[in-house]
Amino acid sequence: MKDNTLGLITLENLLNKDELRPFTFKFKVRSESFRAYTERNNKFISPILSIQSPTNGKDVNLKESQILLISAAGATGKSELVKQLSVDMSCPVIDLGKTDVVAGNSLTGTIFKNLEIRDAATFLERIKEGQAILLIDALDEGYQKTNTQGYFDYLKDLVEMLPGKGTPFVLFGRTNAVELAALYFEECKIRTSIIQIEPFTIEKAKEFIDKQIGSESIVYQEKYRETRDYIINSIGGFFKDQHAIKNKQYEHFIGYAPVLLAISTFFKEEVTNYQKTLEDLKKTNAQEISLVLDIVERILVRDKEQKVKPNLLVRITKGRQPNFISQVFEKAYTPEEQCARVLYTMLQEEYKYKPINDEHFNQEYTKGLKDWIIEHPFLNGRKPSNIVFESYILARLISIKEYKDMVYRYLKENYTNSYMFFYIYHELNKESKALELSLLPYLNASIKALDTKNNYYLMSLVSEKAETGTAEVFF
Repeated sequence: MKDNTLGLITLENLLNKDELRPFTFKFKVRSESFRAYTERNNKFISPILSIQSPTNGKDVNLKESQILLISAAGATGKSELVKQLSVDMSCPVIDLGKTDVVAGNSLTGTIFKNLEIRDAATFLERIKEGQAILLIDALDEGYQKTNTQGYFDYLKDLVEMLPGKGTPFVLFGRTNAVELAALYFEECKIRTSIIQIEPFTIEKAKEFIDKQIGSESIVYQEKYRETRDYIINSIGGFFKDQHAIKNKQYEHFIGYAPVLLAISTFFKEEVTNYQKTLEDLKKTNAQEISLVLDIVERILVRDKEQKVKPNLLVRITKGRQPNFISQVFEKAYTPEEQCARVLYTMLQEEYKYKPINDEHFNQEYTKGLKDWIIEHPFLNGRKPSNIVFESYILARLISIKEYKDMVYRYLKENYTNSYMFFYIYHELNKESKALELSLLPYLNASIKALDTKNNYYLMSLVSEKAETGTAEVFF
């Protein structure tokens, strides 16, 4: 089978790194929207990249591509890759997440705004001659700032600047914005290639954690590595049936950057004594599931605190009263709401609940989340990015009145039985004795899906309350 993967060095060579003119122009003002990176990130881990099949079904030839698109799900290290390429190839970056306008002529406008007129003209001329490369990051955030036509007008400027040779534009974004750009370029008869950032391997995952927490400064290296490996291996123990092993579900979960960031945060915030942490972990019952749930919940917190809050909530509450802003920060985009919005997205339904009783805020909030939620770490397009996230969402929402009908609909129409649903549901609801009778068939099917050897299970109906449709069940 043809290997469709490549590393960072191979990518840079395909972009003719050694034949390009370095970007040496000085910026008129310091700007986050247009800059060139010169310092290497010591925490950077070179990703595995895979060449994707184009929408037209033709063979991919990266060397002949006029435009290169690099896609990734949310929080997979895309922006760090952009910075690394900027350093390695001595080329600038336009960050559409930081620009004010995304429309026709805004590309050249950004360049002329930040460079002296002569330098801007020289740089654009080098692009047209195939002597320079421009990296454009955050296509998805740029798309959020405009409409489809405005987005296409921006891309049209790139098409009109293309030279006869080389790949002067490398565009980065979340999956749906990249796919939309690819369709536009295809209509324009532009040779385009799509590359996707893949999950890290187990060894790369360990290296990622090491660099995130600065493991080289840890005194007790052996105990640290033992604790790190114990956590990674314990999580691996959750993916214990043959179906999970065959489909490499563990590798896709543990190699997913948001998962690794959550593990790194655990080390930085919770661990002061590695020996004690390791001993505590070994004593903990249900250690695999508790570790998995801790990671999942940290991802939800991170998506709000580091993504939606600074990029959306702060912006749409600007000028409002402090009490209102505090209410928004507390009640909007909670972990529960995130799970519900992801569920509705998977069902292709419009989310109808409002976190705040304020019509103007809700309109802006809904508009801002429309494209953002598609790129939630729990999603890959409109499908779950991992069986763990899918099972967690269903188990968390099944007991909530507003959402349970949608959960049952998903269970009936979309869910492939996995033992993970039972284990996650049981862990989240272990303090509750009441269980809806309508849920029993799904829990039963879930536990039966565990196809390890010598596995058996017992389900006992302790009591039943017909008037409430609930029962007490022992598994």
